[in-house]
Amino acid sequence: MLHRSIFTRLQSTAAKPIPVNLQAIYHDPLKLPILHGHLKADLQFRSYEIENLKLYTDFIQRVAFYLGIPMTGPKPLPTRRERWTVIRSPFVHAKSKENFERSTHKRLLRVWDTNDDLLEFFIAYITKHSVAGVGLKCNVYKREKVQLDWDHEKIPKIEDNQNDLVNSKIIELLNDPKFK
Repeated sequence: MLHRSIFTRLQSTAAKPIPVNLQAIYHDPLKLPILHGHLKADLQFRSYEIENLKLYTDFIQRVAFYLGIPMTGPKPLPTRRERWTVIRSPFVHAKSKENFERSTHKRLLRVWDTNDDLLEFFIAYITKHSVAGVGLKCNVYKREKVQLDWDHEKIPKIEDNQNDLVNSKIIELLNDPKFK
């Protein structure tokens, strides 16, 4: 009797349409196109559990889309495997040993073409809402103008003399009968 009531409830919930915002969960996160190609940050994630890593990178891609930040990734980086062999017994008998392994999975997300203030807010938001067991390393890149403190007029004009010497040597080689 109880089984039939659960079955009828499942059928009734299956007949209801699923809202669009819940349907989006089952699809890959949307991404914005890269317009200018200015790399702003590299976000590198590390975790021992692949499921937490996938969940967190998926969440970050969705946050970036709704904030208007273009991203690429997640690019899988090489997995680091650490292995240990220990003696099972507390005494010296080394006939029985046990092996342990720990895999560190890594992913890379790249942030492009965004404002520095928005990037700062984005990083603060994703660190506040981080998932347990996932480490985040962030490299932020900034573009600044180069200021030069030298005068163009004080530089000696060597280039004109060198070009004249090179041009005269080329003409001399071209007019040489051995070259023809």
